[in-house]
Amino acid sequence: MAYYGESFHSLDSAKRLIIPTRFRDALGNEIIVYKADEGCLFLYDTARFDEITAKLDSFTRTASERAKLRLFYSCVTQLSVDRTGRIVLPADCLEYAGITTEVALLGAKNRIELWDKDAYVANTGDKDALPASMFPDMEL
Repeated sequence: MAYYGESFHSLDSAKRLIIPTRFRDALGNEIIVYKADEGCLFLYDTARFDEITAKLDSFTRTASERAKLRLFYSCVTQLSVDRTGRIVLPADCLEYAGITTEVALLGAKNRIELWDKDAYVANTGDKDALPASMFPDMEL
């Protein structure tokens, strides 16, 4: 499953986020949340995250590699989707991504990116630019 498009939502007072149906159907009932370098959160379905972590299986030979694994896995949280399609975002994830109330969800092929809305708008730049002009060698 590939994820595409963007949508904007609000957290409720309990810091719950409704996952849009078009994403929720593919994500399933368990979502892996990763604190990404860009200051946003990456959301993965468990199968895709298992593919990613399988590539890390060989990173246990040295103390340096084990330290990297500890850091990587400390940035990961598993969340359950409730019966109404919501997740409760932990305080540490909200703080990391600077999320208060308004969020942006962005489909990014193999993951969903969850941003503070203002940070997302600031990072996407000129939305009037045509994607075709960004990838001149591709036929879009």
